[in-house]
Amino acid sequence: MNEPIKSDEKAFRQVVAKLVSKHLKPGDRVFEPGLCEELGMSRTPVRQALARLMEAGILVKIPHQKGYVVPELSMEDMRQIFLTRVIIEGECAFFAAEAITAGELEFLRELNAREEECFFRGDRHAYAEINETFHFFLYEVCRNPYLQKFATHLYWRSQLYTFHMGFFYSSNFIRERIKRLKESGHVSYMEHRHVIDAFDRRKPVVARDAMKVHIRRTYEHYAQAKALDLYDPPEAVCPGCKEGI
Repeated sequence: MNEPIKSDEKAFRQVVAKLVSKHLKPGDRVFEPGLCEELGMSRTPVRQALARLMEAGILVKIPHQKGYVVPELSMEDMRQIFLTRVIIEGECAFFAAEAITAGELEFLRELNAREEECFFRGDRHAYAEINETFHFFLYEVCRNPYLQKFATHLYWRSQLYTFHMGFFYSSNFIRERIKRLKESGHVSYMEHRHVIDAFDRRKPVVARDAMKVHIRRTYEHYAQAKALDLYDPPEAVCPGCKEGI
């Protein structure tokens, strides 16, 4: 039986959902009172969630200013984040290939099948949750708490680029363009499958290389989107972002 979601976790997820839907964008400010009112929560869980969001790099606190800010995006920041993810997650995949159990492998196969279904449905929120589950599960399976800690932080910070520059998360994403996206060579669920296949074959070096290719292609995809100004604006204003609420 699933345990009920804690209030601070719910608040954390609500902010992430706003990033996915582009209700929150880089440069937007988030205020604790407004978020409390919007979510119908007391300040304690919201404050805990905001602290987690800061630790993850999703929000930053500007000295001598009220509220929190979604960091601005830049080509150099993105390059550094994804270059580091290539190194860290490559090693996570290497060690995971050595340590993964049959049950864990089966879980990843089932997860990947659901990921493919979400892709073809165009379900952005479910796809984002499954992508998160895949990566976090891999960090856990590598059985190295230090790699897991660094990888988790890098993952969350990089999601600012995923949600704002990934074509799948664009409001312009439509079914007719799925085929074109697949032909571009970068579709996450397919690249995840290559990593899982390497786990199945107990090939640590192959798993490491497959994960590095996945992260590198993701970076190249976003870099092209930013250079061409292809990412789209937010869909609506976030009530919790308005000062004075």
